[in-house]
This record gives sequence, C-alpha cells and structure tokens, in this order.
Amino acid sequence: MKLYIVHCGFYDASDAAAIYENHANHYIVADDFEDAKRQVKALTSFKKKHMHIDGIQEVVAVNGYRLELIKDPNLEGKTQLYNLKYGSKAPSLSESINQSE
Repeated sequence: MKLYIVHCGFYDASDAAAIYENHANHYIVADDFEDAKRQVKALTSFKKKHMHIDGIQEVVAVNGYRLELIKDPNLEGKTQLYNLKYGSKAPSLSESINQSE
C-alpha cells in the first residue's frame, strides 16, 4: 500500500457566489493511482460537493526518509492528523473516518 494526496477542487455557492474554486486535500492509502482515484470519488464529501480531481501525488519519501505504512487494526479505517494552528501552544489530534457510499 502507498500513500497518496488527492488534490480536489470544487465550487461552493455559499462562498463568493461560486466565482472562486475551493480546494481540499484527501490522504488516501491505495495500491496505485487508479485505486486512489476510485477511493476518493467514493467519498461522501466528494460527491456532496461535486468535486473534481485536480491532481494526485504519491508520497514516497520526505526529507530523506522513506515512508513505510503499517496497518493498525485498532484504528479501524480512521485517519488521524496532528494539527498545529498558528498561535497555538500545542498540537491537537483530529480524527476522521473516511465515509464512502
């Protein structure tokens, strides 16, 4: 399994009358680019916001460190990210479950 970042665009009528395109990045673990594409298109948020895919990147290595993905059955399909917002003193953990129909 490989880590992909899928960069998606969408227009939101409640934001500036949908003149400007908004973007969202989805982190996807998949076998290949086609599998990542299938998975992101199955996400509820992708369908609900009528998103389109602008690009897909496979993350292989960062700063000289090769990524190794290890399945953790305790996470049961969850995604966890530590976020450090500007001005915050400590990072906070956010957790989500990828929902597809």
